[in-house]
Order: sequence, then structure tokens, then C-alpha cells
Amino acid sequence: MRLNLLSHACWRRLYLIKTNNMLRLANRITGTPAMVDLIVLLKRTDAIGRDEFLRRWADASAAAYKEGADGAGVIQCRVTAEPPPLPGMPTIGVSIDAFEKLSFAEVEQFANCWRHAEALAELRSIAGAMSVLSVRSHVVRDDTKAGASAGFLKRMVLVKRNPKLARQPYLEHWLNTHARLARQVRGGSRFYIQHEVLSELENPGEIASLALSLDGFSETWYDDEAEMSRAAATAEGQAVARDNLAIGGESKRFFFEISNQD
Repeated sequence: MRLNLLSHACWRRLYLIKTNNMLRLANRITGTPAMVDLIVLLKRTDAIGRDEFLRRWADASAAAYKEGADGAGVIQCRVTAEPPPLPGMPTIGVSIDAFEKLSFAEVEQFANCWRHAEALAELRSIAGAMSVLSVRSHVVRDDTKAGASAGFLKRMVLVKRNPKLARQPYLEHWLNTHARLARQVRGGSRFYIQHEVLSELENPGEIASLALSLDGFSETWYDDEAEMSRAAATAEGQAVARDNLAIGGESKRFFFEISNQD
């Protein structure tokens, strides 16, 4: 009965302590720093236009992360367009205006950043909904020059598994078989990474969740749209598309640009 009296804040604190302890254990086992990687998806409120949202979001995030993200990696991205969905694949019915990719030494740093009162008040006034997702990232291909990001056509895909598949078999297939198929597409992408969703964190300021129940993200960079289309038309590219249809339940594709990188 005593446990039932714990506040939501106490439960959240216990979760953060457990997560940080697991990361410290990983540090001791591997001898390398274990970072907490987050992807934050944002949808603007209907009361403001997209350009205003992007400007105010960039300012609010800059203020929040300047105060509480010492030693963190912060990459801010704005959505530029939505390409047609993969034929035969149902589309996740949500629009995304921007997203962030964050790396922290400890998961609690994210919450600490948004204790900045003015930044949080601004975020609450411009964000209609958001999702903060803890991810584990798997680089499948990197043919960029020393990680350079400028000049590429960048595409993010939100993925949900086929409901007939349990999560673990889906992830094993996606991270192994599907990744191998993607590597076999010659030319094509310069950079391909899979982000496996581990959990969803609490939104700052009680902002509504997008409630997407995602299994992962794929992020692909191409030289240009013509090269993306050429790769998709190859036999290997068509094999990747068939595999997507076999294991995928819903997806959402969009192009993006990196607007700020620290």
C-alpha cells in the first residue's frame, strides 16, 4: 500500500536513477562512455504558422540547452517536405514540423534543460504535441567525408511494425536482414542509420504526446533526389521496398535540413 502513495514525480525519479545506473554499468563493462540518445518530434499548434514556429522553437531550444545541456550534443532539424508514401504502405497520420537529435551523459539532463522557465513557457505556447523518444542508433552505411552533412538530401522515416509481428522478431529482422538488404544497394545512399526506439520519456510542461507508438526511425542521406530515385529503381532497391512492405505496418516519410548543430 505504501508504494501506491508515491507521487508521479517520485516514480519518475526512480526511473531516472535506474536508467542512469544501467548506463554507468555499461561504462564499466565496455570501458567507453555510454550516452543517452534522444529524438524529439515536434508538431506546432494550429495558432501559428510554420515559419514562426521554427523561429520561436529554435530560440526556445537554444535557451534551454545553453542552460542545462553542458557536454551534450544537440542537432536541430526542420522538416522541408513530405515525399509520397511507399506504395502499399499505410501512412502514419501525423504531421511533423521539426525534430531534435540529442545526446546526454545522463537522461535527467533533458528534464533539467527544460526547467528554464521562459524557454518552457515559449515551448508550451508553440508546440501542439511532441514525443521524446530514447533510441539506440545503428549506423548501416557512412560514405560521407568525415561525417560531413552539408549538401545531401536527407530523409527520415518513422516506422511501425506489422501488427502481426511481435516487437523483438521485428527488430531482429529490421536491424539485421533489412540492414543487409540496404547495404546491398550499390550507389544510392551516402549515409543510412537505424534508430531503434527504446522508450518514450515524459514531455516537459505536460505538453500533449503525439502518441505514435513507434518502433524506430530510419535516416537516409542521398546526393540528390535523382540518385534516390535511381537507387529505388534497382533490383536491390526494390528488394528493400518489398521487405518494408513485409515487415512494416505504417510509416511516415519526410525530408529535412539540419538547422543548427553543436
